[in-house]
Amino acid sequence: MEEILPGLKREPGHRGALFLANETNDVVVIGLWETARDAEAWVTRSSAGEAQRDRFRALVVAPPTERIIYAVRVQDLP
Repeated sequence: MEEILPGLKREPGHRGALFLANETNDVVVIGLWETARDAEAWVTRSSAGEAQRDRFRALVVAPPTERIIYAVRVQDLP
C-alpha cells in the first residue's frame, strides 16, 4: 500500500492516511483530508485520482462495503 502514498500526497487537501489490517488481513483505510469536499473530489474526479484508485483496487480482495465521512473532533498529531 506504500506505493499509493506518493500520489495521495500530491492531491489537494490530502493530510494523511492510515491503512489498518488485522490478522486475517481485513483492511480499514482512513484518509485524512482538509475538507469533505477534498475527499469527495479525489473519489470522483481526475485521471491522477483514477490511477491511484486503480492501484488501490488492485490491493484489495473485496470492494469497500461502505464509505463514511467523519469530522475530526479531537486531534493529537505532530
